[in-house]
Amino acid sequence: MSALGLKEYPSLLTQAECLADYIGRHGYVLSAVPTEAANRAEIYKRLLALIADAQTAGSVDPKLEQDLRSTYQETTAFIFPEKNLNGLTIWESAQTRVKDEGKQTHKSKAKRWFLRFFEPYNLPLVMGFIILVALFLIIILSTHAGCTADGTNDPAGWIWLCAIDQYLIPMGWGAIGTTVYVLKRTTDARNNETYSRFRLSGYSTRVFLGAMFGLIIVELIPSLGDGAGNFANASVAVIAFVAGLGIKPVYAAFEQLAIQISDRITGKKTDPK
Repeated sequence: MSALGLKEYPSLLTQAECLADYIGRHGYVLSAVPTEAANRAEIYKRLLALIADAQTAGSVDPKLEQDLRSTYQETTAFIFPEKNLNGLTIWESAQTRVKDEGKQTHKSKAKRWFLRFFEPYNLPLVMGFIILVALFLIIILSTHAGCTADGTNDPAGWIWLCAIDQYLIPMGWGAIGTTVYVLKRTTDARNNETYSRFRLSGYSTRVFLGAMFGLIIVELIPSLGDGAGNFANASVAVIAFVAGLGIKPVYAAFEQLAIQISDRITGKKTDPK
């Protein structure tokens, strides 16, 4: 395992090949500025030449590796800021679409299909489905929390019902909204060849934040309820889900609010970065 934590980490040559292939497919050396386009084309040609030298030699010696790394960095310098990709993200994106069937001949088709759901890029889908099922079960169970066997009201049960409606259900919808947001970003990254497993490392934290903000937003909008903590379930679901789905701007808004409060208390201006 590499220092980066990947079980299969591509070599510098493989990453350079992936990047060169992407540029060849998309013609990304083109630019509106002629001098810039010419410079990019020259870097791209050098990258192709070094890749060809390494492929012909069958190995990468220290001098060739140094030249290849330097040219690869120059190529990445103009493509990463604009496209948010490099050789590693292109390689990882390809791994999510193409499986080496030769390494999985000992596994049945059904088993491969099942295990695919536990790939890193499918974890948002799996977690979102689990949260959704759990949320529906909670909603179903909560409808019977306030009744006894003879159909009369149970005060203790109604306390639980109010707590679930007011706190747990908004958190669940907020978490689902964040799951949908992460799933959309992951799918877009795979399609744009910018996918990276490292970008999913904070996924669980985002789901937790989505649950918290789903609850906070609902609590901050009293017009959804009747003033006694009883909210219209449909409104709660929509507002909490949207808060989770828009976790990035919602988080930014609360962060700015916290900074302004801190500045007023301390009398110092805080750098948002």
